[in-house]
Amino acid sequence: MTKLLARSARFAGGIFLADALIALSIALIGALSGWNTARQYGAALMWAGGLAMGLAGASFGGGRQILGNPNFWYAQSVMAKSLHERWRLNLQDAPDDFALTGRLAVSGLLALLLGLWLQTL
Repeated sequence: MTKLLARSARFAGGIFLADALIALSIALIGALSGWNTARQYGAALMWAGGLAMGLAGASFGGGRQILGNPNFWYAQSVMAKSLHERWRLNLQDAPDDFALTGRLAVSGLLALLLGLWLQTL
């Protein structure tokens, strides 16, 4: 149970960090560009959120394409390591790839929703 809580806390922390970076970069761009309304910041947050969600989709599609690529699996089969070691390495990397995709998707969605909320002010 504590492992699940620790993983959930790391996942939420990653989302918070990504959203904070998105918001700070948009605020910096807005300050340098002379934006002075919430609507302008909201539009930029919507674009940044959509971009993050697009990157998440590309990450998911790219990961699935590599995992389904026969050349990748052939290259894995001629490695010097044993079959057990190769599977362990592949399974060790897989959750991190999908966790990054999930963080990007949720962070993008939150930025997009915050942008929509700022548009209504």
